[in-house]
Amino acid sequence: MKTQAASVLEALADYVDGFVSKVVSVCLESLTVQFGLRPQQGKSLLSKEEAFLILSVLSCQISSRNDLLFEIRTFLANSKAVLSQLNELELSRLYIFLSYNFIELFDDELELGTPYLQSAFGRHTHPTVEHIALDFIFNQTENYCSIDLFVELFDRTLVCEVGILWDIFQMYVTKKMSLLSEPILMQLVDSLYKRVDIDLGKILRNETDNSLLLIKSLNVVHEVAKNTSYLRDKPFVSDKIWSIIDILKHLHQIEFEDDIIGILTAILEQKEEFEEREMALLPYIEAIFQKYKLVYNCLFKPINLFILNSPFTEENGVAIRLLKLCVLGLNPTYEKKQNEDVGEALLLLQLMLSKAHKLLPVATLTEVAGVLKNVITSTKSAIVRARVFNSLALMYPRLDCREVFPLVIAKAE
Repeated sequence: MKTQAASVLEALADYVDGFVSKVVSVCLESLTVQFGLRPQQGKSLLSKEEAFLILSVLSCQISSRNDLLFEIRTFLANSKAVLSQLNELELSRLYIFLSYNFIELFDDELELGTPYLQSAFGRHTHPTVEHIALDFIFNQTENYCSIDLFVELFDRTLVCEVGILWDIFQMYVTKKMSLLSEPILMQLVDSLYKRVDIDLGKILRNETDNSLLLIKSLNVVHEVAKNTSYLRDKPFVSDKIWSIIDILKHLHQIEFEDDIIGILTAILEQKEEFEEREMALLPYIEAIFQKYKLVYNCLFKPINLFILNSPFTEENGVAIRLLKLCVLGLNPTYEKKQNEDVGEALLLLQLMLSKAHKLLPVATLTEVAGVLKNVITSTKSAIVRARVFNSLALMYPRLDCREVFPLVIAKAE
């Protein structure tokens, strides 16, 4: 919230001619004296902290004044002298000012502003200064990025409690992905997973129930995993991302399994044929489906992909397991089950039957027909009826479903 003093400064800047020029002049005069860039004449006017704070308050007015920007840029060109004489509180005031005016000040002479960004990337002991420095970096990431400096942030994930750090990671993997090599992505994912392990350990030990930064870590990894074209020729990154599956061993102690499933689903989408690594996820999907009380939620897409890409044989039983996931969605125990949920189950069932009905025993198909008969007798939804009809048609002629068809037609009339 703005202080009364800041509000007064802004009001004077808006209504008093020459006020902004005079105040900026006083601030710069005080700073040049404070930094020893020229001898003091008369009494000292403002401290470094006060001068930078006032410049920050007047940032909106300064940003449109090329004459004032030139004067400030001339002062800031002495970056070595400036940065070497600031304590952390004073540095935070400078970062606030630069957050608003960095591009206006240094767009044509970026090398003059680079030392200030480098300083912000360094470690800061005070949490408030850390927050302000990271906010400064985030605000400039859209227009300025340094991969070398970006990598320096990775180790901060282990100790930082400021969410903006993860926003910076998100910005890079969303908008600067083409600049990130496979080794750099490996380092990023590794550092994020180390932080996930730390936060997960606290949750499992009941030391906290706050999973905010853990989920932010997962969100960054998910953004990497979604970049299909980029990961196609980077199997090591894909394998590293997939290792998050291990957290699902703690399924009944966590509440963010949907975030993990989202990451793994993004990797599944890049595979045309599922192998042992991918099939290891199926038991967790079955367990999560039970945890969700037979509502698909985030599981619809991965189950769809398993039906499309799993190896079906009479020996491995995969077809039966996937069919069960479809049929259970039609026979819910959850009292809030909606037609939309049943509709999703029927879509999966249709896909399953079209892929593997020849592998399914007639006895199993008969059981499925019985469940579909129950669905027909308990719904008025035209969409559900149509999908039931399609599912029955896919079982014919292996199974004579003609006794159920009249029910479908009768319900439609």
